[in-house]
Amino acid sequence: MISVRARLAGLRRLGGQGRQGIWAMAEYLAYPAMMFVATPIYLKLLGSEQYGQWLLLLAFNGFGGVAGFGMGTVVVRDVSEQHARGDVAGAIAAVRNGLALTLITTTVLCSAIIIVGITDGPELLKRMGSSATVGMLFYGAAGLIALEQIDGIFVAALRGLERFDWSARVEIGSKLATITAAVTAAWVTHQLSAVILATLALTCLRTTIKATMVSYLMGSGPLLPAWDPRRIRGMLSFGLWSWAQMIGGTLFGTVDRFLVGGMLGASALATYSVCIQLAQQVHAVPAAAGQILLPRISRIDDRRHITSITGRAFVVVALMTGAIALPLCIFSHDILRLWVGSAIADRGAGILRVTVIAYICMALSSVAYYVLLAMGKARSVAQISLAGGLISLATTWFLIKHLDLTGAALSRVAYGLLMCLMIVDLVRHLRKDPERE
Repeated sequence: MISVRARLAGLRRLGGQGRQGIWAMAEYLAYPAMMFVATPIYLKLLGSEQYGQWLLLLAFNGFGGVAGFGMGTVVVRDVSEQHARGDVAGAIAAVRNGLALTLITTTVLCSAIIIVGITDGPELLKRMGSSATVGMLFYGAAGLIALEQIDGIFVAALRGLERFDWSARVEIGSKLATITAAVTAAWVTHQLSAVILATLALTCLRTTIKATMVSYLMGSGPLLPAWDPRRIRGMLSFGLWSWAQMIGGTLFGTVDRFLVGGMLGASALATYSVCIQLAQQVHAVPAAAGQILLPRISRIDDRRHITSITGRAFVVVALMTGAIALPLCIFSHDILRLWVGSAIADRGAGILRVTVIAYICMALSSVAYYVLLAMGKARSVAQISLAGGLISLATTWFLIKHLDLTGAALSRVAYGLLMCLMIVDLVRHLRKDPERE
């Protein structure tokens, strides 16, 4: 018999895990909610052309995950393992080496962005604005990528220490401060350059606060970069498949925006990005809820138990997805008109419906994504994601050229359908005899 004291202790641990899970979901969903409120304000203060330019700068930030080489995931794992063993020095070393590697890879990417901005960028994106404006977008993007990637290492350290509450509080507070500062800059100046400077300043402050928090929790001094070749090799080995998956996700989430901006102009990019921002919630909410599958299933060896949990998760995610997607499809024009005005609604209602289909596929495949990772099948996840990204890259230009914004939306549907292959792969693994693996 389990004693009353043991049962109470177990409930306290479960309650603590639940609270950390709630904080993790809050952090995941807070920024989209803030941007939902800020979008019509940006459009009113900056106009559709400057807002489209701002969205292109933010799209650049998608390349940051490629530069990070999967170090965020690696630092979470290493810090968590060392923290569980009580090895504070090992946890500190993981953060410092991850920071060093991130600085090197990010410097290479940001230097490349600046060089392109000086040389070919204004010509490639001439429909986005003047040469000076396009150059400003490239330089601002390089600065934002550098800060965000450094910030990501400290976020990973907080998650590895299982302090989702600290991470979420500072993330939500700092993102709110950043958006408030950017909107204030737009209100005072009506100039995109002021918005960029305000965002860079607040992002720098956010990164500094998180670095200080990690130093405090680990009881260390300033966490400066360090280079341990043996540890770096181990981190790169583990992060390889995570990096490959990020490449696929970057191709899906970023390339179409650049092609829309370069081929159709800033106003078209503003319309397209607004539709994506709304449609993403079809995937974002179920994916945030699905995060709990990863730690839970990773502790289970019984294949039938995993199958049972996965089946229930699919039902819950399908219901959540339908509850969000159905109103967006039926009332797409009315929702866009009330949110951002008739001009974008008239052009974007059909685009919204198509992109919602893409994110329905993504939402359903998110269950398979988390379960496959929990089962140690990161290679399968990375291969499917990378293949989807490459196929999306190959088809997007053709579709935009012939079908305008509808073509860009259809390229996202193609990627979403390919992500559903994760469901097929998961079923195959669940039916396989464990002794034969």
